[in-house]
Amino acid sequence: MGEADGHFTFYSVISTIIFLMCVWVAGKLCESIKMPGLIGEIITGSLLGPSLANFAPEHRALEMIGEIGLILLVVEAGLEVDLSVLRQIGTRGLMIGLIGSIIPLGIGYGIASAFGLTGTAALAVGACFAPTSMGVALVVLKAGNALNTTMGQLVVAAAVADDVLALVILSELKALIHPNPLAFVWPVLSALGFSVVISYLAVAVIPPFLQNYVIKAIPKAYVEDTLLGIMVMVVVALMCALHYGYGSYLLGAFLGGLSFCTAKSMMDTW
Repeated sequence: MGEADGHFTFYSVISTIIFLMCVWVAGKLCESIKMPGLIGEIITGSLLGPSLANFAPEHRALEMIGEIGLILLVVEAGLEVDLSVLRQIGTRGLMIGLIGSIIPLGIGYGIASAFGLTGTAALAVGACFAPTSMGVALVVLKAGNALNTTMGQLVVAAAVADDVLALVILSELKALIHPNPLAFVWPVLSALGFSVVISYLAVAVIPPFLQNYVIKAIPKAYVEDTLLGIMVMVVVALMCALHYGYGSYLLGAFLGGLSFCTAKSMMDTW
């Protein structure tokens, strides 16, 4: 196929394969020297990406596929949550997440102010320092087999709280463009409401509903496939709800997985 008919070329196919091979090899090389493979993958993506070598074709498509992969990873993290451990570290995770957002926000604001930026511009720079990459944290924890440990669950809880707070800050910055009381209050109420209500449903309502009504009503041979289908629908619904409610769709994906963490067969099906 040629570029004239609007389709991809052979060069695009072979260079994409080479690019993915380079990313994979770089990750394995880092793992061989006891470093997270993610570091080699990020470095390779930066070197071969559009900002430098521009070797990777259709980079927007690769970014979209990567985003879908991140969503699947976050769903899996929700599935692997141990509720007994999460209850123990919930408050600590929230406090670490808050501190992990506020301190970088202040540092970014101070640096921006030192370079002459003021007001909204300095606050915007600070907001860029605030988020924690849940995806990076999950990859590192899984690589080190630490996701199911108490410390791993603490990091996940903190990352979730951190990302929610960072999105609230960014929403408040957008509200400054056309300031009005509702624009400032809604992102906060939305984030708190979705986080509290959906977390409660995911932990206290959905698991017993699945156990007492869904699993018992379905023939045993079809339980896993049915649960997987229901989970995908719940994940998509929560992602849409969080996104259009000024929240993080990754939080929706996490809560969707969390809703099924008590279904013991789900991880094997996943």
